Amino acid sequence: NIVSTETKKKLNYISEQQNINIRTCDRQDHEVNITQLYSKFKSNVCCCIDLSPEFLVTTGELINILVHTDVTRYRQIDGSYLNEVARPTYVRIILYVQSVAKYGKSPYIYPLYGLGELPQGFARLSAIYGGTYMLDTPIDEVLYEGEGEEKKFAGVVTKEGTAKAPIVIAGPTYFPNLVEKVGEKVIRAICILDHPVPGVDLDSLQLIIPQNQVGRKHDIYVAVLSDVHCVVPKGYYLAIISTIIETEQPHVELEPAFKLLGPRIDTLMGIAELYQPINDGSKDGIYISKSYDSSSHFEQTTDDVKDIYFRITGKPFELKKRPTAEEEEQELQGL
Repeated sequence: NIVSTETKKKLNYISEQQNINIRTCDRQDHEVNITQLYSKFKSNVCCCIDLSPEFLVTTGELINILVHTDVTRYRQIDGSYLNEVARPTYVRIILYVQSVAKYGKSPYIYPLYGLGELPQGFARLSAIYGGTYMLDTPIDEVLYEGEGEEKKFAGVVTKEGTAKAPIVIAGPTYFPNLVEKVGEKVIRAICILDHPVPGVDLDSLQLIIPQNQVGRKHDIYVAVLSDVHCVVPKGYYLAIISTIIETEQPHVELEPAFKLLGPRIDTLMGIAELYQPINDGSKDGIYISKSYDSSSHFEQTTDDVKDIYFRITGKPFELKKRPTAEEEEQELQGL
């Protein structure tokens, strides 16, 4: 349920800017060290591993949100594209060029110590506005008011007590009866290496293997990180591969990426079904995010965040000028 945490934390801070009181419960503790990783995929704290790594496009929507909130203080393509209008592709090219121009080496950036630093930053900043987070807190019961079509969300019961609210934002796994399968599954492989990618002497990189080059309908994404990002010990590399499953032998579909990586110390694989909400949430007060897709950047996830915000408020999300840290502190002190 990784996506729900990051999606919820981004939405939490955005909502608190609108003077909405937020309480967050999550059954996961979302700390993944090497022991936990092996316990999940196989029968100590030397690594910070993201199970679904996403690079940040330097001029993309998530970066705009991060800059706006100052939180750093603390598609599938086939031959049918020939029938599509040119503007969406043109916009993506502009985004890529502007992102490269911003830092020179790459259009992507990645947080030190892994993506967990982003939700942590949102959590700390959200706390300033009264937000509360309870990780490793399973939901024992969901409370409702009314019956039939009038049935609405009213709160949740956890080991910490009962929390009541008129609406809830949740990942698909919390309300399985309110989501549907997209009809696709994602396979992800976490590879531990003791060498850089052969022929590419870099400490990090993103590879996108075009579908047409390997006879597929979906691209294969490869994210490679190293000790420079404080996610593995010095001398080691972490490669995460992901794609949409197309056959009955999903592990074989990753072979093109495995060949590029060279020898691997270990490989851990997992498969995830993709879900999307059935309803928009306006009737029952339950707003559900989509599952993480196979892409290796945050643009589609951020679009989902903005869509949920619109469904809740009825207004498009806009980045407005916000107070500086000093101005916020003075406001909180009543100066």
